[in-house]
Amino acid sequence: MAYAADANGKFGIKGGGLQTCESFTEAMEKGTADVALYGGWIEGFITAQNQHNENTYDIAPWQTTSTMLELTKSLCNQAKPNTRFIDAFAGVFRILFPARLQQESAVVGVSNGEARSIAYVEVLKRVQQALRDEGYEIADDTGAFDQASIRQLMDYQTKNGLVATGLPDQPTLYALFFKK
Repeated sequence: MAYAADANGKFGIKGGGLQTCESFTEAMEKGTADVALYGGWIEGFITAQNQHNENTYDIAPWQTTSTMLELTKSLCNQAKPNTRFIDAFAGVFRILFPARLQQESAVVGVSNGEARSIAYVEVLKRVQQALRDEGYEIADDTGAFDQASIRQLMDYQTKNGLVATGLPDQPTLYALFFKK
């Protein structure tokens, strides 16, 4: 991946990107207001990448900011304390990029009783395919998340020690897509 920079390959880094993994991890552990600044930095970074990478609509099509913060924390815990936040998040970015949405996808609501969530249709298709890969009988991967899909997802959630919501929530999507 090419990045814009000066003749020496350097570029200006703003805000949280300049901080260290040590500072970030401390903020996460203490739950300080700085966590919101890191989250905002991530959202801005992702938005810029969505805008400037070819064949990219959304690099993080299902990951919430909280999920990306936790993934970054995990990489920071494996890095040297003085590693810059931008460099740790670059590792998260490399993990996310191959599974990005390459084109726009409609956003739809999914509900199971009183519980509700929203997701891109393409993400729901991927959920259906992942369930099929796990041996579940999903007729097709249309993205139409009907009661049969909800029941299959609840079964998957139960068998994998997750809360059986029947919704494509963060723990379930993480288990389905990052288990490898």
